[in-house]
Amino acid sequence: MSDANVPTSHNTPSDSPKANKPWNDRNQCRFTGRLGGDLRINTTGTNPVVTGTVYVTNEYDDRAGVRKKKEARIGFVMYGEDAIAFSQTVGKGDRVEVEGQIHGNSWTDKNEQKRYDLELTANPAKSKLLIKYVPKELRKAA
Repeated sequence: MSDANVPTSHNTPSDSPKANKPWNDRNQCRFTGRLGGDLRINTTGTNPVVTGTVYVTNEYDDRAGVRKKKEARIGFVMYGEDAIAFSQTVGKGDRVEVEGQIHGNSWTDKNEQKRYDLELTANPAKSKLLIKYVPKELRKAA
């Protein structure tokens, strides 16, 4: 075997200077699901804050071949005037897509237990309404 076929240390991806830098990983995620309730609008100083929850469902077959569903609640927060505009176009049960970054929070509860939570800081410009929810009693018969 000649030396030409042996990879040098500067050609391997794991030894690359760029591969070891943490800013090469992107904190970006997108969830598609239904809103668990109407969005809440608060104000911190002069900055409007919109909070809500999106319910997402994963479907899978278990080992016996039975179809199962697993639901998760994802809390999210949006900031700014675009967030207020988004909150005025959506409501409980609407199918939405929210996109943003995941952030971890930690706090100590009243029982002195350390608690942790993940929250999506959503970008209102990239979030959108997919399907408006219409209650059964208001749907027209086809």
